[in-house]
Amino acid sequence: MRFKEAKDIFSEFWSEFRKVKYGMVGLVMFVLFLLIVIFESALIPFPETGRRWRDITYW
Repeated sequence: MRFKEAKDIFSEFWSEFRKVKYGMVGLVMFVLFLLIVIFESALIPFPETGRRWRDITYW
């Protein structure tokens, strides 16, 4: 498969995918969750949370 063929296939897929509202909502949610995972250390400023999340006295 050549690059142009792959580009055409993806372009056709994307034009059909954009028409499905639930698909776009799912894509936005996926990107949001992906960003949360990537920037987890900046969002959770407590370094002990990962080690002590089961410790009842921590909470």
